Amino acid sequence: MATGLFGLGRNLAFAFRSDEPILIWGSMAESKKHHFIPRSVLRRFSQIDAPGTVFVYDKQRDTNYSLSITDAGMENGFNTVVVGGERINFETEFGRADELMAGVHNRLVEVRKITNLSSDDRLVLADTTALQLVRTKMFRTTLRSASRAMIDEFLRVGLLDGEPLPMDEQAARAMAREALHEREHQPDILNNKDLLLLEPEPDTRFWISDDPIVRYNPQPYGENGLSSPGIEVYWPIAADLALGFMCPTFRRSIEAGLALGDELEESLRDRCNDLRAAFEKGTPTKIGRGGTAMFLNGLQARSSSRFIYSSDNNFESARTILSKNPELRSVESMVRMGRIGEGPARRANMPPGLQLVVYGREDHYIAPLTSYEDTPWGFNATFEYAAHLDMLVADQPWKAAYVFKDGVERRGMRELRAS
Repeated sequence: MATGLFGLGRNLAFAFRSDEPILIWGSMAESKKHHFIPRSVLRRFSQIDAPGTVFVYDKQRDTNYSLSITDAGMENGFNTVVVGGERINFETEFGRADELMAGVHNRLVEVRKITNLSSDDRLVLADTTALQLVRTKMFRTTLRSASRAMIDEFLRVGLLDGEPLPMDEQAARAMAREALHEREHQPDILNNKDLLLLEPEPDTRFWISDDPIVRYNPQPYGENGLSSPGIEVYWPIAADLALGFMCPTFRRSIEAGLALGDELEESLRDRCNDLRAAFEKGTPTKIGRGGTAMFLNGLQARSSSRFIYSSDNNFESARTILSKNPELRSVESMVRMGRIGEGPARRANMPPGLQLVVYGREDHYIAPLTSYEDTPWGFNATFEYAAHLDMLVADQPWKAAYVFKDGVERRGMRELRAS
């Protein structure tokens, strides 16, 4: 069973077996065009009148043009690395995973129903999504950018003598190949999320980009890690279908809203009912954040390194986003390095005043405080609304709690109980 060669994650090792000789991949002529977006995915974003081609928007040059799928989402020699003087082409190491992924994606696009997937299909979805996360140029430029930023910060505060060289491209490629074979935890994290299918509104289409798996956390205190509470992970797998890996708290918030009955605004109640039905039936729905296509396409425009791919040639909404945020024309890193000796940065979307953020046993919350005082054993606080305290007490023990003042974190504590 050649799981290493085929690039399968550890949690698929016993789900898929192959009796084919391992040399079926190694005997192929060495490829030069290495795709960071699988062609099976790009085909589902083909131009309607010209199958096999996609429209491309170049954020850096503000130009759009038509390109064949063979030449899109790729770079010559992208998956070639020199290790110890040996030149290794690891493009073929994606082969088996891509084959499995294409089968599951194609079934989803055809049947449009999550509940038709087997447990093995779900493992494929989780594993190949984790694979895609480490396959892109963004993953490598993030490694290099973080390396440069760390060295610069150490030099700034005098923790380094001289100027050591940051990570180079070959080292980043080697780490990407290592991540390909050692993705043990990410598939498990994704497989424990609730799956949701999304479709665009009539006369709109989804985009995909050179960094196609995007993350969104609606909470003002939320982080964007795969395991962060509240995180939503989206992958458009066709021009008319996207896959969402939703934090379980998303579905719980829907049920909590519906439990309010007539107290919930009618439009919100209808939206919650639609989402509940989508989870239960496994059928596509819309996300309702200013338009599903507008929302997801906006995430693609913001998170992509440089290129966006589409079945139509209308990229005006991307141009609008970039005109307001020109720094997004070239994105090199998914992370931002803090400065040694400085406190946490202000969270721009946090409400003013004192706020308590709690990660409870099952859910996470934000509650305004009227007063706060540190104590040797924890803290004393007065809640603005008694109902918030009741809700938090019911979800003990707390995994963590953070106090914010005007958007800046002032105190963080772990493993607490209210009394």
